[in-house]
Amino acid sequence: MDSITKELNTFLEREKIRDCVARLARGEDRRDAALISACYWPDSTSDYGVFCGTFDEYLAWVVPGSPAIPVTQHVLGQSIIDLKGDSACVETHVVSYHRVNMGKEERDTVIGGRYLDRMEKRGGEWRIAQRTMLYDWF
Repeated sequence: MDSITKELNTFLEREKIRDCVARLARGEDRRDAALISACYWPDSTSDYGVFCGTFDEYLAWVVPGSPAIPVTQHVLGQSIIDLKGDSACVETHVVSYHRVNMGKEERDTVIGGRYLDRMEKRGGEWRIAQRTMLYDWF
């Protein structure tokens, strides 16, 4: 493989990783189980601080969401991708917005943080194998 072909291949792999992270944010905001499932490997794990568990447990937690949080929006920043063959360590900045029903009033919350993802390419497809959320500010 010549250097241009190798460089283009690396670029395409990185774009596939970024696309997976973006599709997941969209799936979470829409509470779309199919979209979320297409971004995680079935044997994956997640640690969001407020939740830690297997993929099946995560999906059961995130898809119905809390009735007290009717609206969310996840805005992604830059991703730093350390690509090593069929695995990658990815750090993505995120700002997440949540409208929270406090009973007598609603409150807007905004959180800044980073997703630390270990991604794996299996069968030509990139998905998350492990995710940890780090909270930087609230």
